[in-house]
Amino acid sequence: MENTLIPAKKLKHVLKFTVEKVIAIEDELNSLDRAIGDGDHGANMSRGCKSLLENIDDIKFDSTADVFISIGNTLISSIGGASGALYGTLFINIGKNMNTGETVNDFIIACEKGIDAMMVLGSSHINQKTMLDVLVPVLEILKEQQTDLSEVARKARNLSNSTINMKAEKGRASYLGDRSIGHLDPGAYSSEVIVCSICEALNNHG
Repeated sequence: MENTLIPAKKLKHVLKFTVEKVIAIEDELNSLDRAIGDGDHGANMSRGCKSLLENIDDIKFDSTADVFISIGNTLISSIGGASGALYGTLFINIGKNMNTGETVNDFIIACEKGIDAMMVLGSSHINQKTMLDVLVPVLEILKEQQTDLSEVARKARNLSNSTINMKAEKGRASYLGDRSIGHLDPGAYSSEVIVCSICEALNNHG
């Protein structure tokens, strides 16, 4: 990973690549969510990502901070519900905290602020079978080493799979108690796909 953050042209490619990946797993996410939730996580995420695609040419990519804020606002307005609020809060707070600089370290600090805001909004933490079980450890990995994106993606997949053996303590899945064990958390999986897609796009787009 370069010392400076993603150039505008590359950032647009990364966004387009990532939202297309999420749209492609709509049915899979819905299936996972039917097992322990409302069954609409895929439809909700796909709706938000399609809105981003439809409006991608209106996003001003000359400011990384503004890009993240635009993404967050679009997700909140188009997804709705818990997922929209949580992902939207993440991206908006990343954008708001990118005003100190445009380096990788600035981005990591901004991500930490964004994840903190998600935790406050959801009154949640790791090991509760949520998207945080992917996002929090991935952030720690990025803090330790910022170069091997393929390794970051591999660990994101492992982290997502680790939620299978967890008991859900937040959201609708928590109503199932021990019956939630044995199911992959759909929020963790959508976070995995987002992280892996970003890593793949950065590795493959010079």
